[in-house]
Amino acid sequence: MAEPNIAEAERRIREAVEAGNTKLYLRRLDLTEVPASLAALKNLDYLDLSGNNLTSIPEWLSKLESLRTLVVSDNWLSSLPDSLGELPLSILNANYNRFKTMPRVVPKFGGLAVLMLEYNQLSEQLPNAIGQLGNLVVLNLAGNQLTELPDEVGLIQDLTQLNLAGNRLTDLPDSLCQIQKLDTLDLRGNPFIGELAEVVRRGTPAVIEFLRGRATAQIRQWRAKLMLVGEGGVGKTNLLRRLKGESFIANNEPTHNLEIRQLGIAHPSEAGVTIDLRAWDFGGQFFMHATHQFFYSGKSVFLMVWNARDNFEQSKLPHWLDRIQALAPDSPVLLVATHGERFKPNIPLQEIKARYPNVRELRIVDTADPPRGVDQLRSAILDLALGLDHVGQRRPASWAKASEIIRTHPDPYLETPKFLQLLERAGVPNPADYAEQLNMVGEITFFPRNPIYNPSQPELEDVVILKPDWLLQKISLVLESEQVKNARGSFNSEHQRQVWKDLSRGIQEYLLRLMEHFDLAYRTETHPVRGIVVELCPEDRPARALEEWEASQQQQVQFTGLEFRFETTIPPGLPTWFIARCHRLTAPDYHWRRGAVLHDRERRHIALIQSDLDSRKVFLTVRGPLPYNFFALLRDCFEGTLERFAGLARRVDRVIPCNGTPKCPGFRIEALEAMLQRRITEIPCQECLTRHSIAQLLMGVHPYGDQEIMKQLHAIDHKLDAHHEETIEYLQREFFRLFKRDQSLAEFHCPPVFTLEVERLPDILPTILEGMWRDLSETPLPMNLTLYCNQPGEWHPVKTYRIQPPAKLLARLAPVARKLAPVISAAKELIPSAELIGRGSRAGLEGMKEFLKQADWTDKVSPILERLGEHPEAIEAGGLGLHYLRDLLTQTAPEEVGCWGGLLKTVTPQFHVLWLCEEHRVGYLLR
Repeated sequence: MAEPNIAEAERRIREAVEAGNTKLYLRRLDLTEVPASLAALKNLDYLDLSGNNLTSIPEWLSKLESLRTLVVSDNWLSSLPDSLGELPLSILNANYNRFKTMPRVVPKFGGLAVLMLEYNQLSEQLPNAIGQLGNLVVLNLAGNQLTELPDEVGLIQDLTQLNLAGNRLTDLPDSLCQIQKLDTLDLRGNPFIGELAEVVRRGTPAVIEFLRGRATAQIRQWRAKLMLVGEGGVGKTNLLRRLKGESFIANNEPTHNLEIRQLGIAHPSEAGVTIDLRAWDFGGQFFMHATHQFFYSGKSVFLMVWNARDNFEQSKLPHWLDRIQALAPDSPVLLVATHGERFKPNIPLQEIKARYPNVRELRIVDTADPPRGVDQLRSAILDLALGLDHVGQRRPASWAKASEIIRTHPDPYLETPKFLQLLERAGVPNPADYAEQLNMVGEITFFPRNPIYNPSQPELEDVVILKPDWLLQKISLVLESEQVKNARGSFNSEHQRQVWKDLSRGIQEYLLRLMEHFDLAYRTETHPVRGIVVELCPEDRPARALEEWEASQQQQVQFTGLEFRFETTIPPGLPTWFIARCHRLTAPDYHWRRGAVLHDRERRHIALIQSDLDSRKVFLTVRGPLPYNFFALLRDCFEGTLERFAGLARRVDRVIPCNGTPKCPGFRIEALEAMLQRRITEIPCQECLTRHSIAQLLMGVHPYGDQEIMKQLHAIDHKLDAHHEETIEYLQREFFRLFKRDQSLAEFHCPPVFTLEVERLPDILPTILEGMWRDLSETPLPMNLTLYCNQPGEWHPVKTYRIQPPAKLLARLAPVARKLAPVISAAKELIPSAELIGRGSRAGLEGMKEFLKQADWTDKVSPILERLGEHPEAIEAGGLGLHYLRDLLTQTAPEEVGCWGGLLKTVTPQFHVLWLCEEHRVGYLLR
């Protein structure tokens, strides 16, 4: 710890006394206590003590009766003195401290309007008297360790902003719904449980509505999903019959597709309470396994049922456990061995538990007369069900009433307007939000949003499936159709009429769209073929595709590649879903069940993606003159497909191949990163001994490799050619990957590409850098904000807004500006003549000229923004600052929320989140 600079502090205090100053800055002087000489500044209204080593605030500070603003950020305070409440503060900014406690009784805080306590160590519940802060407008508690909030928070009626991000909250007090002015509620990074965890994802209005419904009338509902999975013929149906107390049926017909039945188990300690389990009995047919993605979720208990006479491999336990781990990694699993009276199970149970942490125990049963082990299994199921975070949680009473109506409804599906009306009649105030909640817990099947990035999917919003088993049965008719199989997966209009002959044309189209949405099929333009069912593609590689790929090896072109090496077997559907997503880049006679050969739109590059026979590796390689852009497109698509399997992300290694010999092991990306950080620039292959430049290995695969791409391009003659176009498109596409997480949160949706033309910036910068940031942070800055269409390779302006935000906005947008700067700079360097810029409309070309012109501004301002970012309030909530941009756009153009400048959020088939103008958006819809 540095020595305190007491002398400098005393000098500044003397100057303030002599000049009669009302503001005093004592930041970053390593002070361990507040100088007593401060007491002489009776007229002081602003005191900045941030960035010191203070452990307490002295009692005498309350005697500074004029003090309105106290900044004690980035210190080591462990408590606040009771006397602090005697200060008539208008702002108390104590962010970035390490508070250990707060007083249990909050004194009178006078006119306190803003209370900033983020990034401390608050772990106890806030004092109830916090409700006395009636004039509080902003309360920031982000980055602490709070586990609950007192109900009295709801008494702060003037509160407009409440930041609770990064705490340990599992629930919220219902009283928050009483705060009429609350419009910003940041709840990111908290381990909320039950329905609230899902409601939080949908933003502040949904949270307030949920709390309001719960506060009006609430009920504890005891419901969960019970999933019975395993190979066909192992006895799942008879097991479920025994669990329900029913008789055993010898030679029972195998379950076809899915049957859903109710199983009630009495609560072990609460009288009159029954745990209502909805038991899903899946058929074991292999061709249906890929459809399980519709229904697996982390809100379930799984029974992995197998025959005790089979050993570990024969039972296919690894494949089923891999599947559960991939799709529902947080769901508890019971291994259930049937026929346990005649055969003793022989499996490596301890190794299984080590490999699959969600496996709880092994239960042995015999369902034939007399049944054995069934009661013990029922108790084990009950224990796991009670451990699910949503079981027994408080819910609005109207939600419980609505779910009963849905369960007893006679129709298998309803049109969405009729379904929402049904919820409204049940008293549900927010039917759309509740519909998504019902889908999560398995009461209905509803796909209004993409399961990964959460954008609206209008084509799937028309229908709500009330009986999921009915849906699976209708999908299975396509996968079982001999005519479709004989047509190598081609699904034409005649097939559609035959397999769904009892359904209306509208519901037929819905089912086809649903299959496309989940990549079980893709649509073609060739009449009369409606689609290609990828699950029915041939197993063997087409000779023509293989010949073309092998021919590319003979050409003198560059290549880039990546191997995905999985700890577990790849779930059914992974390769074929990728193929469906990228079908525009291939053709039916160029893909098979385990892979595809693909081309970019100009056919300058060729790619191969393929999984191995063991289903533990996927290889992705692109060849061509500049393969990085096409590779990035395919890589993002495959990574997006992986995200459907929540448990795979942490169980896969990404390896860059050596390409020396087939035996070369390749290089793990994490190892290459570590070597670069240690300034190691080359690495030898252990097999072929070839030495590789690490930067070149990472080209197109990792951000570290982007600099090497730029070096190679600068060596090329600077004229506009395909290389430059490919590189600009690649860099712009990579830019959007940075905002993927923010764009998945409802309250942070906004276009990320923008420029700012700041008129008054040069006049105020010197003052800011001399330490007057606090004074100038609220100074209005007249500027122009221009939004750009995000089409990779063709960014162009769509609308300019005249705004006057406070100066601190520059610091808060600094992270976004820093990420934009190299993309703009690269475009400016690679295309010296703006007259020659890429493809697009004339308006787009003119816009790019302005864009490049403003790049000079960005280059100059970036270093300044770096320094501004040191200020505590610059990046209060972390992230890249999109929420600040959204707030600014909402204030500037509230009538354009969600479509600023005519830009609409669009998810491409490759899972990129782009804000596009109408012209470019239509192009994706047509694809």
